[in-house]
Amino acid sequence: MAAELQGVGIVNIYAPSGAEKKQEREAFFNIELPHLLSTIPTKIILGGDFNCVIAKSDCTGQYNYSRALNAVVTVYALTDMWEANPERGIYIHYSRQGASRLDRIYIIRNLRDRKRGVETVVAAFTDHLAVVLSIALDVDIIRRDRGYWKMNVELMQDAHFQAQLSQQWKRWTQRRKYFPDIVMWWERSVKKQIRQLFIW
Repeated sequence: MAAELQGVGIVNIYAPSGAEKKQEREAFFNIELPHLLSTIPTKIILGGDFNCVIAKSDCTGQYNYSRALNAVVTVYALTDMWEANPERGIYIHYSRQGASRLDRIYIIRNLRDRKRGVETVVAAFTDHLAVVLSIALDVDIIRRDRGYWKMNVELMQDAHFQAQLSQQWKRWTQRRKYFPDIVMWWERSVKKQIRQLFIW
């Protein structure tokens, strides 16, 4: 997945996993990833599950090294966010065979001084620890949300609207029998339809 935010390219990857997919993983780092990174103007934040390491200190047990990923990191002048962290021996994935730091975040070196912190946190949806990077970027953030909706109560004075509401209310109450209780009927059906009627 990739997105661009005012000249900052944010790329999240999941590389092919397992020893049997080593050639596929190397092709991913040799062909697909460089093609994607070449479309990003100047600033790169690259993170994800690389399913390999480029430093011996990033694993215990089997050393699943990727020459192709090492080349990408070198060519694009990327730096590993853990390099600046004195607590180097933190691993992301633990198994019977050992521990490793398969999940990493790389940034282009000219963004390194923007780093505010990096940490790992437990995530319920995966057997890996999540890597969280805090970074200060000089970009304008435009916040778009659904906004605040307020019911126009003046419609209750309109005779035509009152007739429509009354007609719909009869229909909605007939559907009450399809719900296990009145609360579920109100929350899942009537409340939403009342809002839609007022908006319409």
